[in-house]
Amino acid sequence: MVRRRPAGAARAPVAVTLPMVTKSPSKEAPAKDLAAAAKRAAVAAPGDQVLQVVVMKVAIHCQGCAGKVRKHISKMEGVTSFSIDLESKKVTVMGHVSPAGVLESISKVKKAELLA
Repeated sequence: MVRRRPAGAARAPVAVTLPMVTKSPSKEAPAKDLAAAAKRAAVAAPGDQVLQVVVMKVAIHCQGCAGKVRKHISKMEGVTSFSIDLESKKVTVMGHVSPAGVLESISKVKKAELLA
């Protein structure tokens, strides 16, 4: 059975935001420790990721497509939040992820390209 919208009904943009978990130190760290932590972060292992925002144009044209992309993103490791804008066909992903990794993953379910 196919459901149809009334002729005047507009498509609402889909936005999903997951809570972002951050750890706050119980007491303020001395400046020397902060400098050492920054130095360690600069020479961190290649597998470590920094918080990034990835914006892509994805071939979504209906709520079903948006649901498919939403389900796929919600299962991705390192994603802290994301939003899907059906009208402009833009997907924004935030988290400890690489842009290439997100693009590769989303491309498995829908055609996607990174926006500069």
